[in-house]
Amino acid sequence: MEGILYVLKTGTPWRATPRCFGPGTTLHDRFQEWAKAGVFDRLWERCRLVYDEKVGIPWTWQSMDGAMTKARLGGGATGPNPADRAKSGTKRSLLTDGAGTPSPSWWPRRIGTTASS
Repeated sequence: MEGILYVLKTGTPWRATPRCFGPGTTLHDRFQEWAKAGVFDRLWERCRLVYDEKVGIPWTWQSMDGAMTKARLGGGATGPNPADRAKSGTKRSLLTDGAGTPSPSWWPRRIGTTASS
């Protein structure tokens, strides 16, 4: 888990992950398996519940923002980028509460996928 969190935090490519975390291909395989199994969604929800219990989440005020990003290797999960239709793009959306705490139901999603994808 530490190796996966390292990659997610730093943006390091899987193949360039420090050896102390194990082979990058193994980390990537576990990440894909756990993401598909909903491990990260459950972890996020549990952390949100603990945060809400300890700090409190102001649910009466929310904010949403989105951005189109390049997705050169996105394959069929991408769509036309509204800013440049010649290139594929991926929409990243985020919903937060009044304090800026992200809502778990609005993880960044790819164009054409559902919340259960």
